[in-house]
Amino acid sequence: MQAEKNDIITHTMAFTDQESAAFWPIYRDYARDQQVIGDGRWKLIKDYADNYDTLDDAKADDLAKQMFSIDSQNHYVAGRLLAKIRKGPGRKASSEVLSGGQQAQHDYQPGADVRDSDPKVMGIL
Repeated sequence: MQAEKNDIITHTMAFTDQESAAFWPIYRDYARDQQVIGDGRWKLIKDYADNYDTLDDAKADDLAKQMFSIDSQNHYVAGRLLAKIRKGPGRKASSEVLSGGQQAQHDYQPGADVRDSDPKVMGIL
């Protein structure tokens, strides 16, 4: 699936050699981080399914806190991607990547303070 995403980005962006050299290392780091976050989300869903029949308030609270943490990680990684791309390949690349169906488009709110969605900062954890 990642190869398909890379192919779509490659064809959509039509990077110059210089833009490509600046973009792909940043995007590979982002994709790796998203994989780790996705693995955590999958583990959480599995934990929820495994405990569904015996779910008590304490377990439900724990699962909710984990979900907030995963969402916070996702926001942070997407925001970091945007900042790095703006410094490297530039604004065109950042806007295209974020509007091109990437997970960051769904989860990252431009101008939002990532600390607002961090459960530790909000006092939830």
